Amino acid sequence: MKLLLSAFSCGPGWGSEPGIGWNTVEQASRHHEVWVLTEAGWQERMGGKFDPARHPNVHFVWVRIPTLDKLVDGGPLNNGLGWLAYYYLWQLAALREARRLHAEHRFDLAHHVTFGKHSVPSHLHKLGIPFLFGPVGGAEKAPHGSFYAEFGWKTRLAESLRLLHVRLARSDPWLRACVKRAALSLGVTRESAEELRAIGSPNPDVLPAISLPDEEAQALAALPRHPSAGENEKLTLLFTGRLLAWKGIHLAIRALAQSDRSHLHLRVLGDGPERGYLEQLAKNLSVADRVQFSGSVPREEALRATTNAAGLLFPSLHDSGGYAVIEAMAAGLPVICLNLGGPGLFVNEDCGWVIEADTPDQTVEELAHALRAFADSPEERHKRGAAARERCLNTYTASVRGEQMERRYAQIALRH
Repeated sequence: MKLLLSAFSCGPGWGSEPGIGWNTVEQASRHHEVWVLTEAGWQERMGGKFDPARHPNVHFVWVRIPTLDKLVDGGPLNNGLGWLAYYYLWQLAALREARRLHAEHRFDLAHHVTFGKHSVPSHLHKLGIPFLFGPVGGAEKAPHGSFYAEFGWKTRLAESLRLLHVRLARSDPWLRACVKRAALSLGVTRESAEELRAIGSPNPDVLPAISLPDEEAQALAALPRHPSAGENEKLTLLFTGRLLAWKGIHLAIRALAQSDRSHLHLRVLGDGPERGYLEQLAKNLSVADRVQFSGSVPREEALRATTNAAGLLFPSLHDSGGYAVIEAMAAGLPVICLNLGGPGLFVNEDCGWVIEADTPDQTVEELAHALRAFADSPEERHKRGAAARERCLNTYTASVRGEQMERRYAQIALRH
């Protein structure tokens, strides 16, 4: 088939949104000829990482909004709101280019890939050909606002505005048309799939967007493992990510203090605006000597930390994805997480400890219980870590994700 993909953010060798875009493009091109609408700034960002000779089925088409692109990319509008407005308007520019390309190539299917935001419409359904929307996310949330009660008013206001945006998006007529007319809408999590249904999708499905390149997954799986295993020896859990309130590190520190296992330690890789508060929290709870804040570290140091860790503690409250989780799983680390968002989808009880989050106190108590179980049973840690590696290699690699998407392309083609 001839496919038209919209990937505002797309670049080989990148993580997050551009990585999702590129992995989708690369996998689709194994079976189809693919044209890719991409924000023009990525032509320079890619540099020499894209080799047309290695990917003869991939044709990039660069789309920009003149003048406005300079204002948002390093200009006075280089902020979240500026980029959101640019992205929304870029979809209209992409539609104009899509119509020109469709008149020339007669595509069989159109697919919106990135950004993976459920709240901003694509207009590719207006081409009159089968259209796939997603996977998209953004509707994930904590059970209620009390999980942020200990943080300042700015944090609580930001979260309230984010949830208001999710609700208001349901009234966007362009978004409703996009979702209703899609042959298939995909949510990255159960929460986002249900939000797509609320917007008007008759048949939303769940498919995580993130995956690891196969070579990277195999390299992580081959890392040597040197965690302490003896009774009462220092046992280190990792957290990897930005230090934001919704990442739930405050819950991790409180659970560590409540666990009553003094040989359990937490190493935090990453930085962010809540670092000062979290360091003070560890001091107040008398666990400062067991919580190491390492800041942002090079990839090589992060890999060394992984080899010496016994598990990943990742109590995020509304992650749509969670690369840290699937990377840890690939490396054979059991994961302790909440049954929310992407991590709650990636991890099951065979490969970690998944905690229901109803209230902050209950969540901390159950996290502490999981930490005690983790600390007290080396055999269980090893078993669940091995299962985590197997689950990642069998489910969360780029080639597996490509096969899953290919099945959906085939199903849509059969129906149309």
